[in-house]
Amino acid sequence: MIPGGDDRAPSRGQSVEEPRLPGRCSPRRTIAPVLRVITWNLNSIRTRRRRLFGLLERHAPDVLCLQELRAPAEVFPTLRLAEAGYHAVVHAQAARNGVAVIARQKPRLLQRGLPPCRKRKEARFLDCSVAGIRILTAYVPNGKSPRHPDWAYKLAWLTALRDHLDTRADPGEPLLLCGDFNVAPSDRDDASPNPGGVLCHPSGRSALARLVRFGLADAYRLLWPEGEEPAKGIYTWWDYTRLSFARNDGARIDHVYLTKPLAGVLRACFVDRDERRQRRGQDIPSDHAPVICDLAR
Repeated sequence: MIPGGDDRAPSRGQSVEEPRLPGRCSPRRTIAPVLRVITWNLNSIRTRRRRLFGLLERHAPDVLCLQELRAPAEVFPTLRLAEAGYHAVVHAQAARNGVAVIARQKPRLLQRGLPPCRKRKEARFLDCSVAGIRILTAYVPNGKSPRHPDWAYKLAWLTALRDHLDTRADPGEPLLLCGDFNVAPSDRDDASPNPGGVLCHPSGRSALARLVRFGLADAYRLLWPEGEEPAKGIYTWWDYTRLSFARNDGARIDHVYLTKPLAGVLRACFVDRDERRQRRGQDIPSDHAPVICDLAR
């Protein structure tokens, strides 16, 4: 449970897609006392820098977790974020991977990286504490192909993440795990499910399910159980090719997982599809859309 919050059940009346909120002072702060957490694979901090600050302006999150920075730490806009009222913990590497936790209250770093990515010197994981809540963000390896050697690395990485939870966390504490997991949990989470592909392969799904059995709940599925979603599929990633976004040929691979204390105060979970749109005069969007989660304080 969030310190100072309540233990009411999640509201089913929340919409999955929310309109953009004007200005830095989001209306949510005068409507309901919620803690807003966003996870977003922005696919290059260099390319999406302006979009990052636009996202902060529109949604005014308390915590923002980023994946795939694809730049060294010195490129990260730490000073500009401080001017906007945010602190940041960054785990970065040149050109590839990279994760960050940005928060209004200064995050306390608990761990950078997991054993498999340390061996490869990859920046894919952060474990932090923010205002009494464990915030973990992950950029799970894609695996390239179930026949590629990197597939075993993906499965080992998910196993290492579960091991980290078993040894360093408690399912009874307020904990939020989010990021790009590169797994669509079920066929309803992919517009074109392919059991031989990297997103829907049974072994990848099994590894993710084992992770969730630590004591986690999928925030999206708490509000929208399978079969009760809106008719239009709600996805978080669309390939840049074949007009995938226009056709809504995507997959839900970016997730927010909550332990029981936070699941009990979940108020909303939705996808900012508008961030994925390409508009004239704007930078190219990421191929992922942000996932936004609101928790009662």
